[in-house]
Amino acid sequence: METLMMMALAVTGAAPSPPPITCQSKEISGLPFCDISLTFESRVADLLPRMNLTEKIGQTAMVASAVPRLGMASYNFGGEALHGVWATCVTDNITTPTHTASGRTLCPTQFPAPIHMSNSWNRDLWVAAADVASTEARALYNHNQLAATTGDGSACSRSLEGCLGLSYYTPNINLARDPSWGRIEETPGEDPYVNGEYAFAFTKGFQEGVNAQDAVGDTYFKASVTVKHYAAYNLEMDLEQTPPDEWCGSTRNEGGACTTPNSRHSFNAHVSPRDLSETYLPPFQRAVDAGAGAIMCSYNAINGEPMCTNRELVGGTLRRAFGFHGVVATDCGALNDAEVNHHRYGTAAETAGAAIKAGVDSNCGHVFSTALPAALGKNATLTEAELDVSIERLLFARFKLGLFDQGNPKAGVPSVGVADVDGDKHRAVALQAAREGVTLLQNGLPGKAMLPLKRSDAGIVAMIGPMANATMNLLSGYHGSPPFLVSPLAAMQAAFGPSSVTYAVGCNVSDRTADTPPSIAAAVTVAKQADTVIIGLGLCGDNYGGGPPKEDATCFTIDEAEGKDRWNLTLPGPDTVIMGSQMALFRAILALNKPTIVFVMSAGPVDISEIKASGVPIVAAGYGGEYGGQATVDVLTGAFNPGGALTLTTYPESFRHIASFRDMAMRPSPANGHAGRTYRFLDDSVVKPLWPFGWGLSYTTFALTFTQSPAKLVNKTADLEIVVSIKNTGATAGGIAVICYVAAVTQTTVPDAPRRSVFDFTRVPLLAPDAVHSATFTLDAESRGLWNSDGNRVYPSGTYTVQCEAGGVSATPVVRFDVS
Repeated sequence: METLMMMALAVTGAAPSPPPITCQSKEISGLPFCDISLTFESRVADLLPRMNLTEKIGQTAMVASAVPRLGMASYNFGGEALHGVWATCVTDNITTPTHTASGRTLCPTQFPAPIHMSNSWNRDLWVAAADVASTEARALYNHNQLAATTGDGSACSRSLEGCLGLSYYTPNINLARDPSWGRIEETPGEDPYVNGEYAFAFTKGFQEGVNAQDAVGDTYFKASVTVKHYAAYNLEMDLEQTPPDEWCGSTRNEGGACTTPNSRHSFNAHVSPRDLSETYLPPFQRAVDAGAGAIMCSYNAINGEPMCTNRELVGGTLRRAFGFHGVVATDCGALNDAEVNHHRYGTAAETAGAAIKAGVDSNCGHVFSTALPAALGKNATLTEAELDVSIERLLFARFKLGLFDQGNPKAGVPSVGVADVDGDKHRAVALQAAREGVTLLQNGLPGKAMLPLKRSDAGIVAMIGPMANATMNLLSGYHGSPPFLVSPLAAMQAAFGPSSVTYAVGCNVSDRTADTPPSIAAAVTVAKQADTVIIGLGLCGDNYGGGPPKEDATCFTIDEAEGKDRWNLTLPGPDTVIMGSQMALFRAILALNKPTIVFVMSAGPVDISEIKASGVPIVAAGYGGEYGGQATVDVLTGAFNPGGALTLTTYPESFRHIASFRDMAMRPSPANGHAGRTYRFLDDSVVKPLWPFGWGLSYTTFALTFTQSPAKLVNKTADLEIVVSIKNTGATAGGIAVICYVAAVTQTTVPDAPRRSVFDFTRVPLLAPDAVHSATFTLDAESRGLWNSDGNRVYPSGTYTVQCEAGGVSATPVVRFDVS
């Protein structure tokens, strides 16, 4: 690395600065912690005693302090890569012996929002997308290191937290418990098994790559995940004007009354042991199984104890029960919340000591850096030996990322350059992710399918609506600077020709009016002159502003995002008096009696009951990333046959009025009108979804048949193998998501068992007409087990059923077996 740096200096002509001490420098190269033949644990054991207390405390900040004498540069443990690296673009302007600068501007690949990618039900795709993101993360980091040596450190690729490191706050695997939550766009959905599988696949892909091996040894991570937010975090705001003592009050609070206004920073989640074990914690167990390098503790308290000082759930459950040995990092400001907002502790020093004792290591915020000296001081609540346990984990993370060895060609640290950013292969994965997540909800009235839209039949196509020319809103939150964006309008013009496609915005996303505004009238005029109308509606899910009501500048307020939950489940605007203009636009277009198609861009579910009842085709377009518009049009025109399925239940607006947003219970409660949450517990006799979890159609048809089923009587600890034959019975080639569920139908040991639960799934590849694919699914004993009120898994005897579904049809016959 030093040779490469000197070559870079020679090319750029910049004045060299004294080279920093590294493990390749004579000053320390002979020390054991620089010996690559030793295990990482042995190297940590040698390095830690060489550090003084001040140097140790400096490692606990998000941007860890440099220790130059020991070859440790300052390191940023905070970065964002939920669906591609959140980073600025860079210029490929540094020539090295292995790379000639191209002068091109390179920007990180921007994938769809995680909720969109989860609709693909494709584990291999999740691994591939994460692999691309971490390859680009490593490439941008390496570029930053070279740029720093040229004296052009200002040119570093940056994230929210500063110049990129190799540690990233991703993935977000919190459960989409309630449809009003603003951060659904960041998550894989509402099912703990699916979220856990996403966590496992993403973690493997991000840290180890597509060719990840099961063997765990002293190999380097390409980059490290920080899985978030542990645990039971899924609200941003108080939507119900809750009294403060009900929102955050606890008998454990030592620092006085709760701080107002109520928010995620002070929320005390009351969660039963059963719901914790069954619903909120399992995805994090899977992240641990995948070898996650770090996990982030959340803002909220659980049953009175803030998560980042929660010795029971961090030190006990996460570390001892789940076997997690990596770094626990706080969400930004969470330790300050424990004192100032939750009022659990009276001083910052008490908070810092409690966090270290709980098993927390790294603090995004100021509490560790300013209060640990006091916690270790005269009236110590913490010993240096206790702090050393955290420092060991932080140092191990540095070794695992190759930060001490990147200049040693014999070490095998992942070596990729800036030319690896935004390559053709990366774009192909982004397009696949965008396409596979698009979900066909309905295709016209029965027997009158309108899609796919053929150019020869469509005539002049009018693209209408605030999402018809969306670009920035394709990205959703936590996005980087995209290399390009393809809007639905641009994609349709490319597909059918500019002269065959017209456009009118019609309205902004959040316009509210009792009358038809001029922009809707103009859109109606455009639509009248067309043969077919495509309406793009939806929510604003990204923190950017808008200009005049034209093109994609239609988001003047944010509807769903971090810090912003939804006040209603309908399209923005409507209430009992004022009609939201998106619905006004739809009604005005529908009244023309033209062939009409609707696509909806959102993450959280939207109650579009009236649009559904009209019978028009509806496509859930999601936030599809850089190729979002392309993917939407590919589905509309049949260039890609949709095969995605919803990982969320689409609730009607009435759900919001019968379930308290802050109620963390999953099961129905007739006493307070709670109808239950998610497909596993929702009482659909009380609230009937518009579309159920797992729903998604195709342009072809499929027949599913069980070809291997369990015996009629099985042992309660047995793992079962089930084989399903999937046949394309239609006239169009297509792939499809196949989802398998288990239900306990006659057991008496555990009351209120889930109605059914996902136990396995797959994405069937493209099948030609009449082609058959055989898929094997495993129903292990744990997936069949149930959770009792104490939060313990049990294996009741009784009758169970298995059902596998795809494209709106179920496998036949229903599998039924008894467990003894």
